[in-house]
Amino acid sequence: WSDAKETGAMEEGIRSFKAEWHWMPHEKHVWVPGTLVLDKAGKWMMHTMDGEKIPVADIRRNQKPPKPTIPSESQTRVFYVEEKKKVLPYNWVPSEGKWEETTKLQHIVFETLQGHYHNLGDMEDMSEAPCNHQLRRRYMSDEIYTWMGSILVAINPYKLMPIYTFEHISMYSGSKRDSRKTLRPHIFSVASKAYESLVRHQKNQAVIISGESGAGKTESTKLILQFLGEMSRRAGRTESKRDVEQEIMLSNPILEAFGNAKTAQNDNSSRFGKWMEIGFTIKGAVKNARIQVYLLERSRVVAQNPGERNYHAFYMLTRGAPKEWKQRLQIDSKEPFAFAKQSNSKADYRSELQALIDRMQHLGFSQTLIEKIFDIVAAVLHLGNLNFELKEGTNKYMEEAEIKDQGRIQLI
Repeated sequence: WSDAKETGAMEEGIRSFKAEWHWMPHEKHVWVPGTLVLDKAGKWMMHTMDGEKIPVADIRRNQKPPKPTIPSESQTRVFYVEEKKKVLPYNWVPSEGKWEETTKLQHIVFETLQGHYHNLGDMEDMSEAPCNHQLRRRYMSDEIYTWMGSILVAINPYKLMPIYTFEHISMYSGSKRDSRKTLRPHIFSVASKAYESLVRHQKNQAVIISGESGAGKTESTKLILQFLGEMSRRAGRTESKRDVEQEIMLSNPILEAFGNAKTAQNDNSSRFGKWMEIGFTIKGAVKNARIQVYLLERSRVVAQNPGERNYHAFYMLTRGAPKEWKQRLQIDSKEPFAFAKQSNSKADYRSELQALIDRMQHLGFSQTLIEKIFDIVAAVLHLGNLNFELKEGTNKYMEEAEIKDQGRIQLI
């Protein structure tokens, strides 16, 4: 798309054969501009604007379409139906486990395809396919943020981006409201609008961050807090000498240690949801923060999917705890813990645990409280290694079990 000659040829092709170009379903890119072509061998092919030539699967008489690669996700595909002698689009319905014939393929609106939109709400056609195409096009140009009306769509770049500096905070801050309208979409713009409305109108504001695992929710939250923290510093300190902004930022790694885990999509996936409230002074300086709601994926403690892991804190304790902790908590034995089997041999758990303890101490956790917290973590690990056996004298109509290793119960 970045090649001018290729783009020019693409646009000329659409102008010449506009009636034949549609949004075609694509296994990797979901929707792409393409057309259907019957080759010399009588085989239907899907030609995309990127130059791909994809065979269209045939459905013979009394034959069902092949199941999709990921049957749990809804998707669209085209098939040549021999009985109807037509190429038709079908939608996969995961709940029913079958394909259903859908409406005709959507024609391409050239203006939508040609334009480069910072806000998808400005497009003539806001259906799924052109929105998907615009987001992909922007993403390939490192434009990871896009407005959809007043909603900001963020796509995880999976790399460091030099767009979160103090200079960027100044660009999007309320002091430059007039110029902000012409700036590119950015997470700081969302934070700036919320902060400005809070200070100017003295009304509570809310920012909702949602998305799938690995989408970047945790990082987006950190960036919002980074912006608010800087605005607070510029607004002036409160009477308290505590650095509340820094304490809020330090709380994130602690929450991640006990609530993040490796999943199939993300090595540091947040397996919890939270509602965080931040209090401000009239002048706009942060004065306090608290978490009102915390919802943890508790089932992960006892079972994980293949290739996934338990919460980071379990591995920090079993692989990185000081010798005296291991002796006191009896976690230095060669017996593996059922709840913490899949560790990462390359991780420096000792350093990670010490960094976690340092952050907890900075936030006012006493050494006694820190040890009590990890006592609970160790108790959960030992619970996972309890063995049960049938109690003597039970029968098949009324079975009773008892704990085999009473010594571990005493330890817990």
